Amino acid sequence: MRAPHRPILIRNGTVLTMDDSLGDLAHADVLVDAGRITAVGVDLEAPGTATVIDAAEMVVLPGFVDTHTHLWQTAVRGTAADVIGDEYQANVKRLRDRYTAEDKRLSAHVGALEAMASGVTCVLDHCHDVPDAAHALASAQGLHDAGIRAVFAPSMNPRRAASTHEERLLTVDRVRRELSATDGLVAPGIALTDAPFVRAAGDRWDWNAAEAAYARTHGLPMTVHTGSVSDQVTLLARA
Repeated sequence: MRAPHRPILIRNGTVLTMDDSLGDLAHADVLVDAGRITAVGVDLEAPGTATVIDAAEMVVLPGFVDTHTHLWQTAVRGTAADVIGDEYQANVKRLRDRYTAEDKRLSAHVGALEAMASGVTCVLDHCHDVPDAAHALASAQGLHDAGIRAVFAPSMNPRRAASTHEERLLTVDRVRRELSATDGLVAPGIALTDAPFVRAAGDRWDWNAAEAAYARTHGLPMTVHTGSVSDQVTLLARA
């Protein structure tokens, strides 16, 4: 979604700037131009073409950042509210096998819209269901179409029994290359292989080391489910 061409002036709100040099301002204004905050203060002059929003008796603050979410699960929200562990895994696996790439796009899109409606304007989407590149790219497209700023991190967890670690890394790399060629609204990341999958493959901790090295080479943010596996954190710090 492109930034609106017309400036926006948010007028007369209680502005929480999150900037120590500015502090919190009562009855203040925020001017947004070309998608960026260009001025914060009292009685700002509105450009002639500006849309003016009256924020009297309202709080104005920067959007929240959700640093860990799984937006592909938006469509199945609530189906595993009272289960954890193996029960959760069984329930999600049963449902995820029915997802098409379009289902992934819609889930990410609706989840992103819901996030923005709640004041969250940036997310890290840890997409831990990536059967192929088409599903991953569809999820990223859903985020982009919603207009949210995001880091999209496809998972290295094995989704198909026949896939190899190298094949999964190629999928992540394709997503990285395609997102890097866009406008930057959705940036690429990587979700490292979770510990249960590493152990199930015969303690392949070298997978995590290779993934961390790949991420550092390309400047990608990393995310991982560590649980109680402190050794995994130590390994990644040294990788």
